[in-house]
Amino acid sequence: MPTLIVCEKPTAAARVARALDEDSDPRKIEAQGVPVYEARNRSETILVCSALGHLYAVDSKTHASRRFYPVWDFEWKPKHLIDKKSARLARWIHVISSLANKADRFINACVSPDTRVLTNDGDIPIAELEGTWPERRVVTLSEASATPVENQVTRYHRLEPKLHGISCFELKTLAGRRIRATADHKFWSRRGWLRLENLRPGDQVAVYSAPRLDSLPAKHEPVLTIEDVWTTLNSFRYKQSRHPHSRYRYDSREHFEACNLRKENLSYPEIATRTGLSLRTVRRWLGEGRQPYTVSNPVIEKLQDLGLAPLFLDDEKLLPIARLLGATFADGCLSQCSDRWYSVCFIVACERSGGAEEVARDLEKLGFRCSRHVVTRTGRINGRSFVQKTEQVRCSSLALWLLLKTLGAPSGSKTDMALQIPGWIIDAPKRVQYEFLSTYLGGDVSIPKSTRAHPRSFNACELRFNKREDLADNGRALAVQIASILTGFGVRTTRIQVSPSQVQRLDGSRTVTVRIAFSNEKESMENLLRKVPVQYCPRKRIRGDLVAEYIALKTRLGSRRIVSFDDWASSAKEGLDNSLLQWDRIETIVPVDCDDVRDLTINPAQTYIANGFLTHNCDYDVEGSLIGYTILRYARQGADSKAQRMKFSTMTEKELQSAYKTLSPYLDIPLVEAGRARHELDWLYGINLSRLLTESALKQNRGYSTLSTGRVQGPTLKFVVDREEEIQFFTPTPFWTIDATVTQNGQEYILEYEKEKISTLVEAERVVKDCKGTILEVESSESRNIQQSPPYPFDLSNLQSEAYRHFGYTPSRTLGLAEKLYLEALISYPRTSSQKLPPDIGYSEILRGIANMSQYRSLASRLTLHTAPRPIQGPKEDSAHPAVYPTGESPKRPLIQPEANLLDLIIRRFMVAFGEASLRESSKLTFTKDPHRFFLRGSRLLKEGWIQFYRPYTSEESQKPPDLKVGDKIPFDKIQPVQKFTEPPPRYNPGSLLRKMEDENIGTKATRAEIIEILFRRGYIKNTRIEATSLALKIISLLNTYCPLIIDPAFTAKVEASMDNIQTLQTSRLRVLTETLDHLRPVMLDLISREDEIGSQLAEVATLQRIANLTFDYPCPQCGSKLKIIRSRTSGKRFIGCTGYDMGCRFTLPLPQFGNLSITQRHCKVCGFQLVQARTRGRRPMISCARCYSSKIKAIASSTALPSTASQPATNRLLEATSLVKDQ
Repeated sequence: MPTLIVCEKPTAAARVARALDEDSDPRKIEAQGVPVYEARNRSETILVCSALGHLYAVDSKTHASRRFYPVWDFEWKPKHLIDKKSARLARWIHVISSLANKADRFINACVSPDTRVLTNDGDIPIAELEGTWPERRVVTLSEASATPVENQVTRYHRLEPKLHGISCFELKTLAGRRIRATADHKFWSRRGWLRLENLRPGDQVAVYSAPRLDSLPAKHEPVLTIEDVWTTLNSFRYKQSRHPHSRYRYDSREHFEACNLRKENLSYPEIATRTGLSLRTVRRWLGEGRQPYTVSNPVIEKLQDLGLAPLFLDDEKLLPIARLLGATFADGCLSQCSDRWYSVCFIVACERSGGAEEVARDLEKLGFRCSRHVVTRTGRINGRSFVQKTEQVRCSSLALWLLLKTLGAPSGSKTDMALQIPGWIIDAPKRVQYEFLSTYLGGDVSIPKSTRAHPRSFNACELRFNKREDLADNGRALAVQIASILTGFGVRTTRIQVSPSQVQRLDGSRTVTVRIAFSNEKESMENLLRKVPVQYCPRKRIRGDLVAEYIALKTRLGSRRIVSFDDWASSAKEGLDNSLLQWDRIETIVPVDCDDVRDLTINPAQTYIANGFLTHNCDYDVEGSLIGYTILRYARQGADSKAQRMKFSTMTEKELQSAYKTLSPYLDIPLVEAGRARHELDWLYGINLSRLLTESALKQNRGYSTLSTGRVQGPTLKFVVDREEEIQFFTPTPFWTIDATVTQNGQEYILEYEKEKISTLVEAERVVKDCKGTILEVESSESRNIQQSPPYPFDLSNLQSEAYRHFGYTPSRTLGLAEKLYLEALISYPRTSSQKLPPDIGYSEILRGIANMSQYRSLASRLTLHTAPRPIQGPKEDSAHPAVYPTGESPKRPLIQPEANLLDLIIRRFMVAFGEASLRESSKLTFTKDPHRFFLRGSRLLKEGWIQFYRPYTSEESQKPPDLKVGDKIPFDKIQPVQKFTEPPPRYNPGSLLRKMEDENIGTKATRAEIIEILFRRGYIKNTRIEATSLALKIISLLNTYCPLIIDPAFTAKVEASMDNIQTLQTSRLRVLTETLDHLRPVMLDLISREDEIGSQLAEVATLQRIANLTFDYPCPQCGSKLKIIRSRTSGKRFIGCTGYDMGCRFTLPLPQFGNLSITQRHCKVCGFQLVQARTRGRRPMISCARCYSSKIKAIASSTALPSTASQPATNRLLEATSLVKDQ
């Protein structure tokens, strides 16, 4: 019997059939007008047909009136029985049902329980994750990543292989690693992601040498208290100027009240209770006689808000703090301004190999923002000069500075101060000690090396640092502390040596070098490299992992059977130079019996480390699973239980053939349940609330208006209404700026005053008076180089935003164009939320295909020179599809301009992902005219990098500053005060509204654009700069009054989370539906009881808006009456007519006969008439002037009737009017 494949669209069905047919020429069968393709693949017959999306939908179980509400009972029905517009779908259902009855195969991964998975708590068996996986984080690693990342487990899978007929194998490598997994489980190999059944002995797979981590203890002991931070803060108080820090809060009324209460002989605690002040503040004011500034320091408040004070031993935030603390002892520092104690900075200098990313990630985990700078350092050692480039990570947060300082971090020059390891680190558990030592060693430890004389052995590792000569004893004591801690990890120290240093210091002082030498015995060295692998320095980490792996391999195979280290390392790291992965060769693969296997789903990553192997988790797609499930369940009862999934992201022949060979063995029922719940919840909310709004207004007998809301529509409309209210109630506040310019060599430069906004005119005029006619002096000149990484690959939302920004395409139009390009096999599947490009898509092959296109040949050829191109990867990932990318195939037909524009944007964004970072020099000149300062900023592009691939979609603004040096003087050319006003927040446009929905987790990537279009069609919003209509304001006001939870974005996001919980088996579809009905029923009953009140308000506003939407502000040019849009009763056509028709006025103007018409507030630049917008789904809105169009028609008619000489002026007027209308 044949195999039946059901695709979503007819074009996709044709491409699938062509790819699977052995002759690439499938036979097309027309069955009741439904195209079906028959493909022959060896001895197998494959029938391919399309589904046209969802053929089944949710509807009321009873046959009650469509106007009845509330409705609680529902069922899945064929779409053609629900919607008359879907009548043709009946043929599709009938054809698919008949084909399913003739087929016996329908097409619409895991490891053993003892497999150890690397988590944030160390290596644990995957079976232990069952029941605890929602709280766990799994360490993931991409194929090109230099640093491991912790991600949340979103699903835990358990499967019985024998029940589903799945084979299991045990894989063993040369280094002794073992893993048991199902045949379809994927491993990263030299040939890309391969299923276990496709691997062979001798193949190489990627492995990761994970550190042997202990879990955090359960002791809830304090490490840092708020009083500790206060002690550190108060130690700097004497350095304050006479004016205390401006961020200290002061209220004279509070101080006066506290003084009066003290006169009543109240105690300090009683005064604190009565006033609401802290006890510390009261004691400071009344007991110590300090200045009346409230001691609620913003720095301490920030630490409390971030959960960093107080800090306990079992807090996971202690781990990144320990890493940052270790980096401060090595290549980091805490800097502090001498005259302003609160001007501080935390700096870590990293090698260019990628450690700055790890530092920035730890700072982000703690809630701090940072900046990164490339710094070039020059110096002399032993008479020889050197140049060193490092990447600095800087964080100017006083809160972070005080936190690290309180925990024992040194500030200033470590060479010139006595140091010791903080006592809490010495007494801390091994896990915390490891985090501290890993970054400390990452900065100061040497890398083990092999020599030509001994190519299979390594010299001893050393840790060295310098101390001033009079601090030599302190240096030795510090070395003893470090050696003592390392002894607990099995690392043996052979000697601690203090010797004179050869470094020549500028101040002439002498220093000593403290060396800690570690044993090079294989056990001690392996413990150092395995148990305390370095962090914040990927180069040293990669080298250390290789040495540890080589030592283990040499122990297993013997010294005589193994090649030299350099030869082995070059093979083990081939193609993985910047990654922590290395290749291990497969020794054996044997079949085994497994009664129980497990798997994980990790988002946004799709990988995890299992027994040291880099493995792939399962791929899923909700809507695809649901479409196939409903068709097979209802078209042929029971077929869904034995259906398989064919997954692909592009329509290229190669990928379709590969997808058919690697079918998923079954449909994923939890995903199907989540999809069903989403459709059913949307139906319950939408049908009940929309019917109530529409019917309550209709019962007022003031005309029909379709009014709708829903689980996603309501919150989205509330975003627009809230913004509209902000704009309407915004009160502009005046402020002044200083407009100043200078001229150098005939070039005028604009200066920035040190204060961005001046609150009063008096102050602004005083600045102008002080500076006018004077000469500026250059106080300082700063310049720095800024690296700008390439933008991430496109997900659907970013693609829609960029298309709107550059071309003005609405989100729905962009999605429609992208789907056409996808069906033409020009791009990958566009409905994705991923920003990652996995290697198995074939980077080099796609780039070669792009290079074959003439317009991209010169650019793509620069990328194809790389033997192993690696793209930048974004943070977001979709478990079903990768980021949007071109397939490299050339168009088979001429593309229309919008399609060509979008394809060009996608191709260039794909090339950008492989480009190098651009380098821009940013400069700032500071001018002074006491007591005022002015700034002149400039920038220039030093290195194009990825920018060359993304033209013309990126800006390249640059301004070269004047050639001035410190001390140079230059007169003012012009200086004057300029009054400005604060502005309200900008209105949403379709692109920014879509991003807002995504940020708030409202809707899905596939439905957000359609929701915005529905709001336009309902008349809730209008114009490109989206405005909320009076009807929208009224609906949101009513819903906010009677059922605010319906329009609450947090509630909708909570429902979205429930969908995810269904997928992860934390809840069930029936439970979510029950909870929803329990919430919706009382809301509906309350609304029904207020139906008349709601209806009267809605009907009034809907009637007024309906009249306003049809009436022009521009009067009739013949009689002065109002003009409005009229539909002819005879022909049904729309036109503009005069309300003075009864008085004999016959003035009319033509209108477009397609789309939804709306009257804009914009006016024609030629005649001043109001412009009309025609909006059609999937097309760009057309804005035109009806009066100019009428004049053009009359001019054409008169030109055909007049001689050529007489018609020339009319033609000229027509051309002029047409060109101006296009500019509207």
